Amino acid sequence: MKIPKEIIPCFEHEPKVFYDRFLNSTEGEQKAYLDWIYEAKTEETKARRILEMMTRLHKGWSFYDKKNI
Repeated sequence: MKIPKEIIPCFEHEPKVFYDRFLNSTEGEQKAYLDWIYEAKTEETKARRILEMMTRLHKGWSFYDKKNI
């Protein structure tokens, strides 16, 4: 799955393991993260969702894990 160019810098400023975890996720999970981020109505919400995705990747949680950050 192609990662949008505005998401790539988020991975460049984090440990490589975040990017690896994202790439090792299923294509469906990658799509779920990206759809969820880009369904945001405001840039603020989009930024918050990107941060939450990075936090979940840091913790090793999948998109579908029902855990609160």
